[in-house]
This record gives sequence, structure tokens and C-alpha cells, in this order.
Amino acid sequence: MITVDYDLKTWSINHMTDRKPTDIPDITDAESIRKAMADGTLELAGKENVDGIDTLHLRLFGPKRSYRIDMWVDSKTYLPVRETAAKAGKSDKEEFPPSATVTTTYKWLPRSEENLARLVLTPPPGFKRTN
Repeated sequence: MITVDYDLKTWSINHMTDRKPTDIPDITDAESIRKAMADGTLELAGKENVDGIDTLHLRLFGPKRSYRIDMWVDSKTYLPVRETAAKAGKSDKEEFPPSATVTTTYKWLPRSEENLARLVLTPPPGFKRTN
């Protein structure tokens, strides 16, 4: 990971050592989604059209139904289109109330040399490397 501090005019390279929980698939990684479907971690809730994209609606429940994640992935690429994450409610009337739900919508740029070049961060001239 490259970090640029514009106030101090410095930059550094760090290596991330954090690991995501292995029981939750990485929704931004198509292979992780395929694997979770194959091993039963994700259940297929149906097929739906989301914003003009044919998707697979997938669902995952947390331990003791403490949370629910619904994700819609492109049926061809398995890249995410939408995700909702909901915490369990405090009453039996609403297991996963809307007030405890967060929705993320994904938009993907076409894979091109120009778009891939945007992912390469180059520190500005004159900035000092700190590690």
C-alpha cells in the first residue's frame, strides 16, 4: 500500500498484514464468490435483474442469525453489483429491520489500459520517501 501525505510532502510503502475473516467471502473477488457458492457458504436466493444487469442473488447468515448479507453478483463475471448488510433486530417482529441495513452499489469501469493506469499511485515530484 502506498501512502502519500500531502501536508508533510512524504510518501511510504506499507504492507498490510490484516486478514479478513475466512468465513465471509470477499465480495470484490469473483473467485472468492465462486468458491463460497461451491462450498455452500453462500446460498442462491434467486436470479434478478439489477440496474439492467442479470445477477445472481446470494445470501449469507452470520452465527445465530446475528446478521444477514445479501449480494447480487453479475451472472457472467461474478463481480458485485449490489450488497446489503443487515444486523439482527432486537425483537421478533422485524428480524432484520431496515434501520439496521446498509446498502452498497458497485459500478465497474471497463477493463482497459487507461483505467488500469489509474490504479497506479505515483508520488508527486519532490516528495520524500519515509521508509
